[in-house]
Amino acid sequence: MNEKSKESWSIKRIKEKSAQIFRLRLSVEKLQKRETELSDLVEKQGNIINKLKTDLNILSHKNNQSLKFIEDNLANLSDKVLDMSWVNKGAISTNSVASTEDIHTSRKQVFAENHSLDRFYKKFEDIFRGDEKLIESRLEKYLVYFKNTKLDFKKRPAVDIGCGRGEMLRILKEANINSIGVDLNGTMVEHNKTKGFDAIQGDAIKFLKEKSSSSFSAITGFHIIEHIPFEDLVTLFEESFRTLCRGGFVIFETPNPENINVATISFRMDPSHLNPLPPALVELLAKFVGFRDVKILRLHPAEPGSSPTNKDTRAATYNPANVNEVIDRFNTAQDFAVVATK
Repeated sequence: MNEKSKESWSIKRIKEKSAQIFRLRLSVEKLQKRETELSDLVEKQGNIINKLKTDLNILSHKNNQSLKFIEDNLANLSDKVLDMSWVNKGAISTNSVASTEDIHTSRKQVFAENHSLDRFYKKFEDIFRGDEKLIESRLEKYLVYFKNTKLDFKKRPAVDIGCGRGEMLRILKEANINSIGVDLNGTMVEHNKTKGFDAIQGDAIKFLKEKSSSSFSAITGFHIIEHIPFEDLVTLFEESFRTLCRGGFVIFETPNPENINVATISFRMDPSHLNPLPPALVELLAKFVGFRDVKILRLHPAEPGSSPTNKDTRAATYNPANVNEVIDRFNTAQDFAVVATK
């Protein structure tokens, strides 16, 4: 091979190698590009997996809460079934089974159902319960329960059962809280309507039964539950629990029979009162139907001079401890309220 041929062959080999190098560079670039794409894909997949893990943790937490709520309600329902079983067993054994209609037709008519006394009772409240401004000043303390909540009162209003002259309706309206009043007394209802309040004449239990579940944010009743036969009172608490939304609450205020003056005199002053209700009994009833965070608030201690003192009793000489306990019973709260949450 001469020099010229060698040179030609060398140039040809260089070109071939250059072509190979070029192709290798293209392959490397493609691989690098693919590597970048795969890295991005892995990162995206990792983000998706992390999000799924977070969502699963949140869902698991919510499911645990839901399961706890269901378990609590099942336990409560189980207790009720056992109680009903016990009641039915007792009723069958004594051959005294009666229909709900028989019970209601045989019981004594409730005072508020006699509408010929509506005007009398309005006058009675004006004289013995105190003027509306006084009652409003006492009820204003409950406004904190309405303000310290995220409940939507525009969507689910508050209901004041036995709204009477409308003291609570006025407080709620001035606080821009949507509310409805219900009362059997036609005179009271007309009195509320003239003041621009939303008031309905009717039976509270029937009113609640006609409403769907979770219709209301709050249900209140001030000096009303002592007017209701106990069997109906159980139904009122059950219907209140059913028609309240989750997180909704009840407030029921009533005379406190722990105060001797209330139990023996002032409670009897109202002809529409049935039986005084001890705080422990009302607390038990609220818990029994399913309410939680049940609180008893003892209210309105007796004013000075409304009860005997040590100077007024000779018995203190013989047994001061017992006398002091009696004195405390005169001075203790004249009313109490049960506050409970669904």
